[in-house]
Amino acid sequence: MKFNKQAISTVLAFASLNLLNPNHCAFANNEVQLNELIDRMEAQVSAFAKHMESLISAPSEDKCTRLAQCSEMNFDGCKSEFLNAECPGSDYSIKECGSGKEGGCGGIFDFQVSKTTIAPSSREFNGDISDHHVIDDVCSTLPGEEYMVDFHNSAEGDVWKDYGVNPPWLYYGSSNGVFRMYPAAPDSQCDVQGEPLYDPRKRPWYVSASSGPKDIVLVLDTSGSMGSYQRMDKLKAAANRVIDTLNAGDFFAIVEFNSEAYQLGSTPNLLSRALDSEKATYRKLVNGLRDGGGTNYNAGFKKAFDILENTGSQDMTSNCRQAILFVSDGENNDPTRNNPILYDYVQAQRAKYTAQSKEPPFIFTYSFGDSANEEAPKALACDNQGIWAAITDAEDLSESMGAYYKYFSYGLSDAVNSNFVAWTPPYEFFTGGGLGITVSAPVYNRNTNPPIMSGVVGMDFLFAAMETAFGSVTEEARDEIIQKIVDKSRARCPSFGLDGCQIEALRQATSAESMCDTCNVLDIPDIENPICADASKFNLSLWQNSKTKWWSYEERTCCNVGENRAIGLTQEEAKDQMCKEKSLNVAGVIAGGVIAGVVVLAVVVYFVRRRRNSSTQHHNIHPNAFPIAIEEAVTPVAPPPPFAPK
Repeated sequence: MKFNKQAISTVLAFASLNLLNPNHCAFANNEVQLNELIDRMEAQVSAFAKHMESLISAPSEDKCTRLAQCSEMNFDGCKSEFLNAECPGSDYSIKECGSGKEGGCGGIFDFQVSKTTIAPSSREFNGDISDHHVIDDVCSTLPGEEYMVDFHNSAEGDVWKDYGVNPPWLYYGSSNGVFRMYPAAPDSQCDVQGEPLYDPRKRPWYVSASSGPKDIVLVLDTSGSMGSYQRMDKLKAAANRVIDTLNAGDFFAIVEFNSEAYQLGSTPNLLSRALDSEKATYRKLVNGLRDGGGTNYNAGFKKAFDILENTGSQDMTSNCRQAILFVSDGENNDPTRNNPILYDYVQAQRAKYTAQSKEPPFIFTYSFGDSANEEAPKALACDNQGIWAAITDAEDLSESMGAYYKYFSYGLSDAVNSNFVAWTPPYEFFTGGGLGITVSAPVYNRNTNPPIMSGVVGMDFLFAAMETAFGSVTEEARDEIIQKIVDKSRARCPSFGLDGCQIEALRQATSAESMCDTCNVLDIPDIENPICADASKFNLSLWQNSKTKWWSYEERTCCNVGENRAIGLTQEEAKDQMCKEKSLNVAGVIAGGVIAGVVVLAVVVYFVRRRRNSSTQHHNIHPNAFPIAIEEAVTPVAPPPPFAPK
C-alpha cells in the first residue's frame, strides 16, 4: 500500500505552504484535522467491535443455524484458492513479488471474501479442528465478512480517498486463536503441513486492546536445577513470549534470581518502555541467561517490588495495571524460615498501594517442572488476587505465561470500558508501502454475566493519511503526529473490576488444582462463550477448498499487475504464470514505488539521527520514550507474515 500521485501532490503542496509560512509554529489548525481523523478511526473500530459483539453474542439456536450455513464457506490463507483473485498492484503490492507498478509484478487479493486462519495451538497437527469453540468462532464471525466488504465499498471507506490512501484493513482475532481478515490474501508463513503459523493472541495489537496499558515484572528462576530437562530453554521461550505481547504503552523489567537477585538491562531499579528496540535488547539478555546457584524467592520478590516502587517516583510507568510474573522450578531456600517472611513481605508491599488508594500489583506464579514446589507459589497467588499454575516438564510454559493478559481482559468488560481502544506506534507496512498504524478494540459477549472476553478487532491504515490530515511532511510535523500516537498508546487506563468468584473462574479455567477455594463452586461464573448445543452440527468442513495447500508462497501469490488469475489452475500452470521481479529486495520495492514512500522512510531515518544528536526535548519526553519509537518504524523485529498485523 503506497501513496498515489494525487496524494503526493497534496501532501507536498501542504508541506510547501507550511514551510513558507513564518507564522506556522504550533500547527493548531492542522491538529484539529488530525484529531478529527483520529476520532474517525476510533469511531470506526468501535463500530466494528460492536458489530462483531452482536455476532458473538447470538443465542445458541442462532449459532446452530450459522453452523449449517458455514460449511465450505471459508478460505484458509495457506491452502485455499481464492475465487475472485485480482492482481491490483499499486497500493496493494507484495514485496516478495515486486513493486506493484503497472507492467510489473504484484500479489493476489480477493476483495469479495475474507481469509481465515487457525492458530497452531487451536488445531490438530494435521490441521483438523476438533474444538467446538474454535469451529463456533469461525462460523459466528463469517457474517462479519459482509460488514467488512460493505465497509470497504461504503461512504465510510470512500472517506479515506480524501487522505490519499485506501480504506483500512479489517480483521478479528478470537480468544480461541481464530483470525479473520479482509481483504483476503495468501499467508506467507505456513508450517510443514501447509497450515498457518500466525496466532493473533501473541501480537501486541491484540494484547493491548484486551488488557490496556500495564507494568510487567518477570521474576525468573535461574538456579542450578533449571539446567535440567531443557528448562532454561523453555524459560527463555516463555519470557520472550511475554515480551512479544507488550506494546509501546507498556513498561517492563526482568529479574533473574538464584542465590541472589539481579535486574537485567542498564536501567537499575527502573522499568523500560516496551518499544521494539528495548524488547530486542531484552530478548538478547534473556537468551544469554545461564543456570547456577540456589533458589532465593525472597530476593527475587524484593527486587521486583523495589523496581515498581522506584519507577513510580521516576514516572517510568504506565500508571495503570501492574503484575509480577514469578516462575521457579525449586523450593525457596530454607522454606521453614523464609516462606513466612516472604508471605508477610509481599502482603506488606501490596498494602502500601492500598493505603494510597492505588491498585496493588497482581501476583502470577508458575511452578515449573515435575519436581517444582507448589505450596509457596500457590499461596502467594491465592493470597494476592493472583493465579498459580503448575507446569510439568512436558508442558508448554510459554503458553501459560503468555496468557497472563486474560486476567486483565476479564476485568475490563464493564460498561465503563465499552469504547476502549488501543493504538500501536507506527511500524513499516510489510507490503513495503511505508509506515502503518493499527487501532484495535476488545470484543465481549455482553449477554453473559460477567461479559466474556471473545476477541479483538483491528484496523490498519497508512501513516500517510495522518500526514495528509496534518498538512505537512516536515520533521516537526512528524514529531507532532508520532508523539500523539505514542501518547495514545498509554493515554487511558481503563477501569478494572473482578470479584473473588470471577478470579476463581479464571483459576478454574487454568486447572482445578489452581483454584484457591475462595468462592462457593455454585457461584463461579462460566467464562466460555455459549455455543450450539447440538454436537452433530459441528461435523462440517470449514474450507471452501484446499487446492493450493502444498504450493509455495510465490506460486500462490505472485501475479502480473492488472491481470486476474483464472480459477482452477494446476500448480504447474500457476508456476508458469508466476510473476516475480528480478533482484527484488525490500529496499528495491520501496525505491521502485512512488517517491512519497522514499520521502517517508528517508525523513524518518534522518529524523531519528537528528533527534539522537539533539539536546532539546520538544515535549519534555523521557529520552527513552520517543526517538526509539520512530526508529522501530523502519527497523521492525521478527516481522509477522504479510497481511498479519504486527
